[in-house]
Amino acid sequence: MSLLYETVLGKLGGGLTLHFKPKHKKVFISPFGILCEEAFDFVLGVKTDSGKAFLPLADKNEIFEHIEQEISLTSLKYKAKSTKLGVIFEVKFISPFYPEDTEVSISPFLYIDIAIEKIPYKYDDNKSICGNLIIDLENIKKTGMISKIRDKIYIKDMFYAKFKVNKNTGLMDLIEDKSKKINAEILLKNMDNFDINNIKFKIDKDHKFKTMFIFAVYCKDVIVVKDKKENFSLFYTNFFKNIDEVINYGIINEKHIMEKVDAFEYIINITSLSKTQKDFLAYTFHSYLINTCWLFNYETLKDIFTVIEGNCGYHSTVDVEYNVALFYLLFWPELLKKELELWYEYVKENWMLHDIGALFEIGTQIYPHNMEVEENCNLILLSYAYWKHTADSSLITKKYDLLKKLANFIVKCDKNKDGIPDEKTANTIDDASAAVQFSKEQIYLGLKTYSALKALSEIANFLKDNTFVKFIKKITKKIKSTIEKKAWLKDHYVVCLDKIAKNLIDVWSGKKINGILEGWDAYSIYTSNGLLYLLISNAEIDLNKEKIKLDILNSKKYNMTEYGCTHTSKDKSNIWISQNLWHDFVGMYFGLDFSDNIERYWQFELFENTQGRGGCFVDTYGWNHLHYYPRGVTSFGLYYGILGLKVDRIKKEIKLSPVKVPLKVPLVCFANWKEKKFPVVECYIRNKKLVIKFYNKELLDGYKIFIEG
Repeated sequence: MSLLYETVLGKLGGGLTLHFKPKHKKVFISPFGILCEEAFDFVLGVKTDSGKAFLPLADKNEIFEHIEQEISLTSLKYKAKSTKLGVIFEVKFISPFYPEDTEVSISPFLYIDIAIEKIPYKYDDNKSICGNLIIDLENIKKTGMISKIRDKIYIKDMFYAKFKVNKNTGLMDLIEDKSKKINAEILLKNMDNFDINNIKFKIDKDHKFKTMFIFAVYCKDVIVVKDKKENFSLFYTNFFKNIDEVINYGIINEKHIMEKVDAFEYIINITSLSKTQKDFLAYTFHSYLINTCWLFNYETLKDIFTVIEGNCGYHSTVDVEYNVALFYLLFWPELLKKELELWYEYVKENWMLHDIGALFEIGTQIYPHNMEVEENCNLILLSYAYWKHTADSSLITKKYDLLKKLANFIVKCDKNKDGIPDEKTANTIDDASAAVQFSKEQIYLGLKTYSALKALSEIANFLKDNTFVKFIKKITKKIKSTIEKKAWLKDHYVVCLDKIAKNLIDVWSGKKINGILEGWDAYSIYTSNGLLYLLISNAEIDLNKEKIKLDILNSKKYNMTEYGCTHTSKDKSNIWISQNLWHDFVGMYFGLDFSDNIERYWQFELFENTQGRGGCFVDTYGWNHLHYYPRGVTSFGLYYGILGLKVDRIKKEIKLSPVKVPLKVPLVCFANWKEKKFPVVECYIRNKKLVIKFYNKELLDGYKIFIEG
């Protein structure tokens, strides 16, 4: 339990969003993520002879004196007390999710558990307290149609887009777009068949009052248009014909669904992670879900999966999903496969787009500048990671020629033939200094190029393309030599080799930059960024590991602030939480325990969502404000990093090198979700020796397990 802060609950695929803003005494409801939410008064409270008290989710003056808030992977709970009324009022919103169970995860409903009890006193007066549970729901704009019939509240309303693409900049404007409207239904129903307008309770020291509601939305409109011709609706409409079917599904299957919810919650509850770490993972997961977009075309019977980039509004931004994909590999690889298949459609002239559309349209890049080298590397590494973690070779076989073209494009961007790209090097770090964002011969992109080529070399070897394997070996050897001979400066790698800008173009202003780039020699948290997918996939990395480790340590030393590391030691403009997490995880594979840094990141999120700008998961501290952002779910990489987990389903190998003990973490990427079982690793010291114990080890049958370090 803790202080009140802004948070959100949603469902996979974009079907339902409840956005809680207690500071503003409002709940924002949307049938499609944050893109079209509307403010509602969600009245939740009690009335007795002594007075009234409500949660701060509606415009009411009689707020409970004491309110605590608690989150989990699937829930948000408010625990309120009124000493005047003598009651404790608990409301728990539960948003069902279960890996690889599409129906449970996308169904657009959630449960609302309510419990009322008497405040326990040392000297109880043995008297009962009688009163009424007050629950109501009303659109602030007083629009649409609303009916309240006994056990349910039904609302039919119009939701307008809250963002619009600025055609001049390619960025999103926070402007209500009346041209994009979505019709949706909302239904709140009591599952105990109580009359919502007259729910009475009687409590004493031995008896609580409990009841449950189900809350659902339904929208059958066309949501997204692909390539200006294919109309896509929300995927759940293929499972449920109307809102009544959604409600009936939730009620009839409550026990079965809650068993799965509990099993999913168990994967975090069983860990030895701290309360802060668990809260942070849950919080980032909530912001991720509201950005997911699972769609269905009724003419082609085709479904697609994409993720909207928070307030930026872009669909399946490659560099964002490059970080998010750690979650897919652990819990639901099929979602990554669907994104990969979608990305492959939009490779342009042998380079990958930054995004594949924005808001309600898919079909072309909207972001105002390209990131050819970076996104090509990202797409290769994501294809490789999917293959290594699933043993599904269908994509790499079918798209091998395309992946080779992406790699050849990267190689051709190295004009001076030292292995490090010096063209098409603008990258995703779009609030950073010129040296970080679009300098030539960046070490960040040099090592990412090395990683992408090493990954593709494994694929080429698997497909018996020996000629290409030899070609890649020659290039990676050159990259390694250049980095070791030219990039090392005393105790770290420099940001870029080409420190003098000659007609370098600022991709935002279009102006030329000349002179020495400030911060070219700084300590950077991005140097080793590209290595993580090789590390988690059991790849061989023939680099100077001691120098990389020292570079990581010193970048922490010189870049660290209260909430995490800045881009570099000389670029203090912003902090990206997701990139700090990524940097932490890479460091863990070099034996550095950075797991406690999550304490810093969680403090930042609490600050932003109580006193700051708000926005649920906020990825940036500084003038930039990336909010409602999906990339926080990178946090689940902790399940990899803290164990030093390496997974290779091709060689059937698992390697572990835990960075701390005692430790208990499930290997969720080997879960049998149908049976609700997953292997668990426990590490501890006994008689001065490391002991590693497995539970449900039969799920790892056929794999060789190695303990490293």
